[in-house]
Amino acid sequence: HGMTHMDHSKKHHEPLSAPGPEHKRLQVFVGKWKTEGKTVAGPDSPSEKITATDTYEWLEGGFFLIHHVDGQVGNNKVRVLEVIEYNLEDEAFVAHSFDNTGVHNHMHLTFRDGAALLTGESERSTLVVNNDGNTMTAKWERTRDGKNWEPWMVVTLTKET
Repeated sequence: HGMTHMDHSKKHHEPLSAPGPEHKRLQVFVGKWKTEGKTVAGPDSPSEKITATDTYEWLEGGFFLIHHVDGQVGNNKVRVLEVIEYNLEDEAFVAHSFDNTGVHNHMHLTFRDGAALLTGESERSTLVVNNDGNTMTAKWERTRDGKNWEPWMVVTLTKET
């Protein structure tokens, strides 16, 4: 019985010949970015300053985009490793992130009307890349109950390299 299961999963391990046009859409993020912004004050939390360096680079081969975040939100250190993949079966981008507080998140990434939309269960972001490609603005929202979304963070990324 084990054989049929193995055969079924084998297709996931076959190498792809080359990155497709979908992978190329992620090229806009590649580079080192200086990130500045703030959290949005809520009923129980003041606004906090955000500073970070966001680095996006291709894993050799061009299929997976690796995103490192090295930042500070208020007094809290933020370290994130994110891997963005294009899933051929779903024809969708998926971003897997892992942070220094032990949180693993996965979000869907879609491109619409010149914006990149990241959508997760409890947080989401709208990322707009300026025409010159050298600045991006990200507006983050989060939900506590899965229904009502509230503003969370607004950051501007400026390309350094």
